[in-house]
Amino acid sequence: MVGTTRTFASKTMYESIHKFTESLSSGTPDYFFQIANETCKSHPEIFQPQNLQKAFDQFNNTKHLSWAEPSCDEAYIDKSACCKRTDNPGHWISYMRKVSCYNSVKAYEREHGFEYDWYVFLRPDLYFFEPSQFHVSLLNPNRLYISSKEASTKDSNQPLGDHIYLVSNNLIQHFITSLAHHNDHSCLEGKPPLYPPEVQFEKQILSVPIAHQMLPFFYVIKRCDDWSDCFRLDNEVLHKTLLMAPNNTLVTPKEFCESVILDKQFFQ
Repeated sequence: MVGTTRTFASKTMYESIHKFTESLSSGTPDYFFQIANETCKSHPEIFQPQNLQKAFDQFNNTKHLSWAEPSCDEAYIDKSACCKRTDNPGHWISYMRKVSCYNSVKAYEREHGFEYDWYVFLRPDLYFFEPSQFHVSLLNPNRLYISSKEASTKDSNQPLGDHIYLVSNNLIQHFITSLAHHNDHSCLEGKPPLYPPEVQFEKQILSVPIAHQMLPFFYVIKRCDDWSDCFRLDNEVLHKTLLMAPNNTLVTPKEFCESVILDKQFFQ
């Protein structure tokens, strides 16, 4: 799990993540955290250090928890052309946190003499409306699975998300290398890493190439100050999907999300 703490201290949030991750496989998953601290000013009674510790305690099979930022001395990251720069923006660092987290996983594998079959990368500020509909035992190990993103428009082409990745052991080396080098061309030309990073990452995995598929995970980013990204559920993958609302009316995933997230009792 990689990202900033934000709303992770809320029981509503971390329990939804726990249910989602536990539903991906029949066994109990191991957890590795690469976390950066970002305290929400909203709901101060909830976002306190003791509640954050309760959140981490929920994942009782945690093998590694790090608050350290990624370093250019680490494997894979040290080969990135962007490591020669001193002005890399936050979105490049967020990708390198994923690489750094994998380095921790790899160290654990070497220490214990085995390798995982699947690796799941996700953020700690996600709220899942339901467990996963997809079990890793039924997925193709030669395909990268990616969370869906908001719909493309005539002015914006954003076909891939970067909030959740399901990566098999077959593809993990290609995946991590692609993350580390996703913006090399910009840095080699002396330009700042381009935004959004997932567009550059898509070009990288197409050049490898890595077969990939978007999956309609039903979730939302729950940021601080009661802001959420329900609009991301209005996308091509969930096109024409209708859900039953509590009042027995059919609504789109975006409308369903708004009805839940905007509830003033969401964090209670």
